[in-house]
Amino acid sequence: MIESIIEPGRRLTKAHRQTKAHRQAATDRRPEIAPKQDRSRANREALLDALMDLLYERPFADIGVADVARRAGMTTGAVYGRFGDKRGVAIALHERFAERASETMEDWGARPQWATASAQEIISSWTRGAINFGRMYRPLLTLMSNDPVVREQHSDLMARPPRILARLLNAAMPHDAGEGFDRDVAWAARAALAVLEQFELDDDDLYERIEVMLCRLIGVN
Repeated sequence: MIESIIEPGRRLTKAHRQTKAHRQAATDRRPEIAPKQDRSRANREALLDALMDLLYERPFADIGVADVARRAGMTTGAVYGRFGDKRGVAIALHERFAERASETMEDWGARPQWATASAQEIISSWTRGAINFGRMYRPLLTLMSNDPVVREQHSDLMARPPRILARLLNAAMPHDAGEGFDRDVAWAARAALAVLEQFELDDDDLYERIEVMLCRLIGVN
């Protein structure tokens, strides 16, 4: 009788100890998860950075999985395991680039200085930024525009600068911003970006030519 009373308590105590041990083990394992996730993210970023670097050296068609892996200091298995193939790396790179570039553009458009800037100053800064952006990322932008999977992403990304310029000029030129003003500014900015795609961006005179073209199309003296 005594044993029958004590035994359930013993079983509960044992189960409690097991549960506590399991919880402790889970707690002990928890700190290991974050470093593994951090390493995984770091490896992924390293592979994307490797492809980005290689695009400045040679065309995408001439870059192999082994090249990407070697540049990142990893095995080809790491590339296949994370991305499937070389194109998978490219698509992931496009997505990362589009997200970061969009944030950079919006941050530029949200600068407090534009509240008191003239239309000429806004156009001048926008033009310089557009040329520098194209100069820095032309290989990737070209690759994006030619890839049907991310072509829409590329179009959305390149539509952002004209919208930002239209918004800023609308605020800077309230008396001139009549019906269709935003549309006209966006069209002029798109035309400027299209021209930039056709020229060598190291041309020292290009900045002034694009700025003059924009001012004339928008009607800024």
